[in-house]
Amino acid sequence: MCLKLSSRPPQADPPALRLPPELLHSVFELLDKPALSACSLAAHCWLEVAQSHLFKSLVHHITVKDDCGGPQAPPLQDLLEFLDASPWIGVYIRSLSLKMVRPLYSSRYRDGRLNILCSILRRTQGLRVLEIHHLIFSELLSPESIPQPNDGPALGHLDSLRVNFLTLPLEIARGDHIFRLFQLVDTIDELHLESFAFPSLTPDRVRAVWPPHVPKRVRALRLTHSSPVGHLSMISLDRLESLSLDVCTRDTLTWLAAFLTRPAGRRLRRIALPAYEGHAVPVLDLSPCAALERLVLAAAVCTDPRAAGVGVRAQSYAFMCAALASAPRTVRTVAFRLRHTRATAAGVRKDWTELDELFAGRGVRVRVEIDSGKAAGGLDVAAVYTCVAGVLPRTYARGVMRFVDVSGA
Repeated sequence: MCLKLSSRPPQADPPALRLPPELLHSVFELLDKPALSACSLAAHCWLEVAQSHLFKSLVHHITVKDDCGGPQAPPLQDLLEFLDASPWIGVYIRSLSLKMVRPLYSSRYRDGRLNILCSILRRTQGLRVLEIHHLIFSELLSPESIPQPNDGPALGHLDSLRVNFLTLPLEIARGDHIFRLFQLVDTIDELHLESFAFPSLTPDRVRAVWPPHVPKRVRALRLTHSSPVGHLSMISLDRLESLSLDVCTRDTLTWLAAFLTRPAGRRLRRIALPAYEGHAVPVLDLSPCAALERLVLAAAVCTDPRAAGVGVRAQSYAFMCAALASAPRTVRTVAFRLRHTRATAAGVRKDWTELDELFAGRGVRVRVEIDSGKAAGGLDVAAVYTCVAGVLPRTYARGVMRFVDVSGA
């Protein structure tokens, strides 16, 4: 990606056009996009103010695919040069998505691409959402060959940080690479880690391999195809309000059960649990979560016409019922995330009476989230609507059920 902004050469403007900047901002605030474009060409002294208002309405999200090869400058460097040439634009960028196809640390780029990212963040102080996809930290480089990042955080706050780790070599566990990435931002509200499998380390080993630092306090943590974060000392869960998991292994549930007994776990207001498809249904007690308001339960369903209704794997259904039965009375909303499964009618449960009675006894609102996307197998929204209304008749009759298609979310 290469971003360029054309500008007119300096020229003498009539004195009548040289209005105070405050007045120009007030006038341009009332103009639409075509008028702003015309004003940016009308006079050189209007150029910066007019373009700042134009980009205020246009620039919200920038996507950079950093995959160029050869000797040319990578798009990440292009973006930095663009922000240096047009500094008034950076404050209007709210969302930045980077696809880091090449390693963050590479022998080909000794100047330190993490420092380039740091410089970009310093020029986008209005940024609220940062996504880094396919992140590969480094080639097999020795720690002393990796450049140090700039001192201090580059950005004061992010509403959301999402990092998709394409690969995580075991060498990373013996360095401070992840720590450096987190130190670019001072505070983070929501942290989303995807494809993150950190090796299991003892607390003593963690203290040995990680440098001293202040852990990041996050309010919302989402793990997608990732292992529990109990070993990650750079993340503090003391202020956690929302926890979302999509992998339901016994290790994950063991970690979660222990966390819910801690003061931080008891303060959770939102919990999203994945579908459980193991053999023996584990016991997960949500009763300690005295502040819990929203519970999200996932299920893999079958809408085969031969099933004569919505079929759910028996283990998944039992896990959902047990979790809902143990939830405190503070829960006001229960969301179902339904995804397609190729199970046959004989391998699923069609009787949802127990779940219907639990809903009726609690008086909660029910949100049915249907994933109709092809990547998830594709559920027929109309068929699911009819089937769910049929297997949860008491809940449906109360008028508290809402159906939402989340395929594009």
